[in-house]
Amino acid sequence: MSGAFVFAYQLVGHPWSIMISGDLSYPSILESSELAQLSKQLGQAVITLLVSDGTGEIGYDLFEGGELVEYFRGSDGELTDHSNEYGIQSQLYLLSPYLDDELEDDVEEDEDSEAQQTAYFWSRRRQVTAEEIGNIWDFPRQLMFDYDAFDPAIDSRYLLGEYSQRRGDRYRVQNPGFSLILGYEADGRSQIITSVPDLVRVDYFRFGK
Repeated sequence: MSGAFVFAYQLVGHPWSIMISGDLSYPSILESSELAQLSKQLGQAVITLLVSDGTGEIGYDLFEGGELVEYFRGSDGELTDHSNEYGIQSQLYLLSPYLDDELEDDVEEDEDSEAQQTAYFWSRRRQVTAEEIGNIWDFPRQLMFDYDAFDPAIDSRYLLGEYSQRRGDRYRVQNPGFSLILGYEADGRSQIITSVPDLVRVDYFRFGK
């Protein structure tokens, strides 16, 4: 982990903190055993959210009381076999969230049909159906809402801006806000609304040299 670093930040009004990798070369800093131990020490849930827009994959690991209690991996298309990750036997789901309702039953009955989404799920506390998962993007989103841990997509690029591409000794952390373009006025000027998340604090941790 030499040279890897992370940011930890907290939003006003939320009791939880989120940790993000400051360097895309090091997407994961803590091992699963360390995350489990962290959940035990804190006495709180620890959630790792894994998202890849490039490959169309998303997943999460939920740790509580020092152990893994729930696991999910999903893909828009074929997913690498994650049925036995962590030494657990997860269940495979073939999902068709983009098809019309009248076609869903036919797809579920035909195992040879090409599913638009693939998911693996395992939990110590609940069982879910393909209908309850619905969509691989909505299912993790709902979990984050349930734990009041939904953040406004703050990552290292947001905090560092132009500095996120630099490799040096000094970085400037910023909070520029998120902008939404609503449209354009008659004179060609754009209508922009900017929302700046209220951060309690941002901490920086570096590993190795």
